[in-house]
Amino acid sequence: MKQTLLLLSITLAVPIAALAADKTVVNRAGTCTASVPADWTIGVVSSMAQTADNKNNIIISSPLHTDSLASLKETSQKLYTGDKVTKDTATEFEMEGKSMDGKPNVYRAVSSGKTICIGEVIFQSIPIADARRIAETLRVK
Repeated sequence: MKQTLLLLSITLAVPIAALAADKTVVNRAGTCTASVPADWTIGVVSSMAQTADNKNNIIISSPLHTDSLASLKETSQKLYTGDKVTKDTATEFEMEGKSMDGKPNVYRAVSSGKTICIGEVIFQSIPIADARRIAETLRVK
């Protein structure tokens, strides 16, 4: 029993420690953030980050000319015609499929009512579960 508890404690401590070392990606306006693993590099433009092999990246933004999440959902589905909607609520919208350049992606949008944030994780050398975890960190600041 003690060995099981020790193993469980170690197992839970590793992800918590890993999260503490994450880096924060911030859009140009400073209204949106997302977290990426510590071994990713934040780009010259702080709204972008990528892995050392350049096969995985995220870009976040906040659209200036979109007035509602509903409007953004409609436009996104027209642009990413092959993507499958995986979450659709009043404040969150997610799709998975292929990016504009045909690489696997996880697309996410969140809304606070007055601010909308968009993030797209494009991945080739990480599992989709990791891409989803990164996309899930997208927040309105």
